[in-house]
Amino acid sequence: MRGGTVSVGQSPLRNLLLFIVFFTPLSAQASERLDFSGNLGERSRRIVEKYAAEHIKIDIQALKIARADLNEDGLDEYILKTPACESISQRCTFEVLAEINDTIIEIGEFSARTVMLGNGYSAGIRNIVAFTDKTNDFDYELYVWEPQQSRYILSK
Repeated sequence: MRGGTVSVGQSPLRNLLLFIVFFTPLSAQASERLDFSGNLGERSRRIVEKYAAEHIKIDIQALKIARADLNEDGLDEYILKTPACESISQRCTFEVLAEINDTIIEIGEFSARTVMLGNGYSAGIRNIVAFTDKTNDFDYELYVWEPQQSRYILSK
């Protein structure tokens, strides 16, 4: 130490800082957690229940449902997960549903350990981040809106 200053020179602290700056991946995806408490209005619950019975063959009571306004039109879309999703030790199926004229259509389906809303948008629709590894937050798949197919697809 000279004159009250600390020299980092070749110190371990300097090496650690350089490592963090140069070797930390820049592809991290900011995301927002989903609330799978299933708080749906009666009308929405009824049509999601009908969809679940016809397409997933699971009672709505067994499903976990999150609401999210993916296109910021003031109407919620729904993300469903099955009971297999309660454990993040394995991948399970998530479905993204939209309500159109008192009916439900599936606009995305993917396998992941957990999903979150991404901060980015594709064609005005919010991206969805599907985490595939239970311990590595950098191991994820990004699903984006594909307007020509009117559904979420895996980003290239």
